Amino acid sequence: MFNPQKINYLITQRKLIDKRFSKASLCEHIELSLVGLDSIINGRSIPKVTNLEKIALFFNVDMNYFFDQYDSKPMSVDRLQEPSPEYGENPWKLCYELQKEITHLRVELERCEKLTDFPNSSANTG
Repeated sequence: MFNPQKINYLITQRKLIDKRFSKASLCEHIELSLVGLDSIINGRSIPKVTNLEKIALFFNVDMNYFFDQYDSKPMSVDRLQEPSPEYGENPWKLCYELQKEITHLRVELERCEKLTDFPNSSANTG
């Protein structure tokens, strides 16, 4: 699952190293509004893959850093058919969790596509 607090941690660590660093300077560098960044950090929105990639590049971390790989239980189809006691009467929380999982899967898909993107070797044969 996507963990927005990891972005906040990186920001805090950078501030310890560089006193001039601010969220505003990060936002300027990654071309994202301060409101947008705060919304991501506070878990109110899920970042686009392109924005997460820019943040990862800025802090020189792999995009997988922002995901807790083993903290969540596997999602089952049954959870979509009946409300789960884990989410109580709030189906929006389930939707939010599913959206986070979809975002994570998209990041993984893009990573896999990049790994398998080889130059066309048939063009070199003659």
